[in-house]
Amino acid sequence: MRIESQQVARVANASGTSALSSRSPLLRVLGPPPNSLELSLICWGLFFALLVLPAGVAVEHRIARGQLARTFAEVDFVYFYGFGRIFDKYPAAEVYDYNLQERILTEVHPLDGRRYGPVAYAPFLGVFFRPFSRIPFFEAYLLWLAITFSFYMAGIALLTARFLPLDPLPRSLVFCFALCFYPFIGWTLLNGDISIIGFFAVALAFREEDLERPFRSGLALSICCYKPTLLVLLLPMLVVTRRFRTLLGFAAGGSLLALFATVVEGVHVWPGYFRALLNFGKGAGGLDSHPFKEPWKYVDFDSFASLFPGGGTALGRIVLVSCALWAAFSLIRFWRRSTGARKPASTLVWATTVTWTLVLNVYVPIYDSMLFIIGAIATAGVLKAVSERHYRWFTVLWILTLGSSWITVTVAEASRVQIITFMFTALGALQLAAARQTFGPERPSLFTGSKLAPDVAG
Repeated sequence: MRIESQQVARVANASGTSALSSRSPLLRVLGPPPNSLELSLICWGLFFALLVLPAGVAVEHRIARGQLARTFAEVDFVYFYGFGRIFDKYPAAEVYDYNLQERILTEVHPLDGRRYGPVAYAPFLGVFFRPFSRIPFFEAYLLWLAITFSFYMAGIALLTARFLPLDPLPRSLVFCFALCFYPFIGWTLLNGDISIIGFFAVALAFREEDLERPFRSGLALSICCYKPTLLVLLLPMLVVTRRFRTLLGFAAGGSLLALFATVVEGVHVWPGYFRALLNFGKGAGGLDSHPFKEPWKYVDFDSFASLFPGGGTALGRIVLVSCALWAAFSLIRFWRRSTGARKPASTLVWATTVTWTLVLNVYVPIYDSMLFIIGAIATAGVLKAVSERHYRWFTVLWILTLGSSWITVTVAEASRVQIITFMFTALGALQLAAARQTFGPERPSLFTGSKLAPDVAG
């Protein structure tokens, strides 16, 4: 009977494949679509062939010509290396003096015909980079590169293990796609930027929230105090959705960081920091008001509106601001509906807020857009379980976002249109639409018939 059943199954599969092939000339030529294993092998093969191998050849060529250290001298890591040197060698009351900062940064690496911008990061970040400043620049840069890569992999591992726990091959593809995201490769890893700190902090906070550990989630989120613009929507979301234990953890973590910086540097470091932050904030409010800001390298709405053709006119501003207000109103209403909701609604709340943080903001450089990866992984895990239609559209959008990340800055500089801001807006709108379907017409905490119903009931 088993043999007969197997024969029947083979005949049925063969006839089904034959019928499918007869209906689709393309399938007759190309064969059936690749399965998950084949797709994973193809993607990783392309990753190594098109990215890793050419990069390795370029580095080897630079090493042979003795140009490797000089090639990586003009990177953002100069700011943080110099910031650590200032904290290591100068009194706390002087570390935010712009003239001192510019002089030290120029000593680390002189610029031709340009000037370094001010460094307005929190004092505990300067303390963190003090050990780096005590070793040669290139060695410190390589060390930070290794730390950045490790933190990125760790953050993705935390998220995929939580939101895609039973799908090893899709998890492998997520790692591949995340490594192909150009804001990580070009603007964070090779550039030596510190946005990996915010990425890992938000990823860890998201995971702890999903594990129903709100105080730990707040502690992790407090690390983002080094850059307040990362919290511009996350903190209001915590307030509106009444996540008071998370807010308590955030306050405790922020207090510990402030206490640490005060113990190490003294109270005199804080007046200079707040002055630097205020002066920098005045410049970040508009593209033309900050002499060090290159507008095509920013993805937030304020930069997009000022850069977009016609965005600076009265009519253009009215239209764009109206769109932003509509998005903000929809997001706040979404938060209010989700108050007290359990999974998967709570997961969508965080993921959607992270995505909109990149848009409804006043200062989001391209390297901070790595937060998109966090929202994408969590949203994909939820939509795959609760809404196949939205999941398919979301997959298409985030693959397009990965592709556009390679050209968005070049296109923005040439045509004054930031493509990736459009993509983030589309992703955020799709998340809101999926959330409305997930909530249903009545209580947002009930998901009758959902594949995630056991989580909700818990």
